[in-house]
Amino acid sequence: MKGGIEDGHCCPTYSCEPKQVCVSGNAEYLPGSHVYTENCENCICAQNGNNFTIACDPIVCNIQCPAGFEVKPNSPSDCCGSCQQTNCVVNYDGSYRLMNPGDVLPSVTDTCTMYKCSLINGQFVTTVSQISCPILNEDDCEPGSIQLSPSGCCKTCIQKNGTCSVQAFDDYLTYQGCTSATRLRMSRCEGSCGTFSMFSADAQAMSHKCSCCQEVQTTTNNVKLQCPDGTSLDYNYIDVQECQCTGSQCPGGNV
Repeated sequence: MKGGIEDGHCCPTYSCEPKQVCVSGNAEYLPGSHVYTENCENCICAQNGNNFTIACDPIVCNIQCPAGFEVKPNSPSDCCGSCQQTNCVVNYDGSYRLMNPGDVLPSVTDTCTMYKCSLINGQFVTTVSQISCPILNEDDCEPGSIQLSPSGCCKTCIQKNGTCSVQAFDDYLTYQGCTSATRLRMSRCEGSCGTFSMFSADAQAMSHKCSCCQEVQTTTNNVKLQCPDGTSLDYNYIDVQECQCTGSQCPGGNV
């Protein structure tokens, strides 16, 4: 504001003259100073003769994230953000393979090696585990029945008659989307039992004898399962201690 008394006047007069500043958001900025904005722009107060204007250029974000990471804002006002992990990363056959929490991936070069991705306390963790195959006596197998398990790691076969026994194996336990952190050593009943069908002269019909390889003694074990949301779950599972051939109902009512 500028004021003064003109000739022939008793009272002073005033007039408003613009300041040599830029104005933004009720704040004044001197020429050459940075001006704060919320639009992800880099702004300064510029002077062009008697004009004062705010000149802005967009902020250039040059962020390169590695595999398994993505650029995400740290806050609503964050223009560029930062690299934040979104997946587990495994060097798979010379290239990077992305895994989500809960994924299990076999190795390309070793079918007995498994990779697992877990989200623990907000951190992506990749674990490597080795499958331990149960001992297989090929002399107890039916001829031509030896083959690899679905994982391609362990040999399995059809056991010869009378070879019902406890067989140990390693596998992950999964329940309602939650999975054990490592493979667990568990047991099952495996093998064949005495079973036949033959004609009975007394009954004037086919006679059947059926028996199954079943558990006769078990224990209950507890394991902590890791869930995709970072929580854990206590889970009880049954483990076989002893197996034997037990009679079962056959078609036709024979045992």
